[in-house]
Formats: sequence, structure tokens, C-alpha cells
Amino acid sequence: MRNLFIILMIMFIASCDKPDMAEKDIDRSKQPIKITVTTYETQYELFEARKAHDGVIADTIVGFAFWNVTEPAWCEIHVVKPSNANDTAEMENWGHELMHCVYGSYHKEVS
Repeated sequence: MRNLFIILMIMFIASCDKPDMAEKDIDRSKQPIKITVTTYETQYELFEARKAHDGVIADTIVGFAFWNVTEPAWCEIHVVKPSNANDTAEMENWGHELMHCVYGSYHKEVS
């Protein structure tokens, strides 16, 4: 059962795993950004939140972010809570979404 869980997590992560880099649409390094983080207990809650937010049905996402390209800088991150202090998969997702707050669209969209 644990192996099945690991395989499923790898499949989820693959949707946003190491895509080609694209030109950043913003660069907010060393600038203040208002960041709001919304956490979900389950992957299903995350999927439903994305659908409710903008109508997108994306059942393979592991997190999502929305940001503005004008000032004042703000960003919303939506992620699943890590299950424990060693949940590196979820922590990687948090970091990925945080990068969107700093660089905007920094990777090519995965189709």
C-alpha cells in the first residue's frame, strides 16, 4: 500500500516536475510581497478549491498560485498541508508555488 502511495505521489508531482524554464514575467527578489497561504487537508480539497476559484478542473495539480504583476505585490498560494516534518514532496510543492510569487510564470505550461 505504501508503494502505491509513493507511485501516486510521483505521478502527481510529475505534472509540474522540472519543466523547461521560460522567461520570468516578474522578478520580485529583494522586494516585499504580501503572501497569503491557504492550506488544505487533502488533495481533493485542493482540486475543489481550484475549480471554485476560477473554474479550472485540474485533478493532477499539487498546488497552485495566483499573483499580480503590478504594485503593490501580492500572491496567493494554495497547497496541501505536509503530513509531517519530513514530508519533502509537499514541502517541494510549497517552494514551487512560492517561486511563482517571486518570478511569476517562470516555467512553461505543461500540457
